[in-house]
Amino acid sequence: MSSVTVMPTPEDELRHLISSKNDDLFAHSIRRVPYISQLRAEGIAEGEARGVARGVARAIVKILKSRGICMTTAEQDQILGCADLPTLDRWLDRVWAIATIGELFADETGEQILG
Repeated sequence: MSSVTVMPTPEDELRHLISSKNDDLFAHSIRRVPYISQLRAEGIAEGEARGVARGVARAIVKILKSRGICMTTAEQDQILGCADLPTLDRWLDRVWAIATIGELFADETGEQILG
């Protein structure tokens, strides 16, 4: 009589991984279940993008303050809360040429918009 080896499904492996406290098992399972590695990589990329956005926003606020451009707490929070890199890049380009905070938030026609 021969024995048949049944391979666990990815769902079974994930269930086992979640219920386990063993770090070696976790590392081994991460390598064996491809979609976990993909999700991990996506999470790292999202975290890096948030970090870049946070750094650019902080730089904008610092430049505004060093140039003596007044802003309210709400305006500062709007800048620091922005996670959209194209918006932050546009603001970073403008921060050197503006005279008021309203100009930072203006669209191409000069109307003030939210970031």
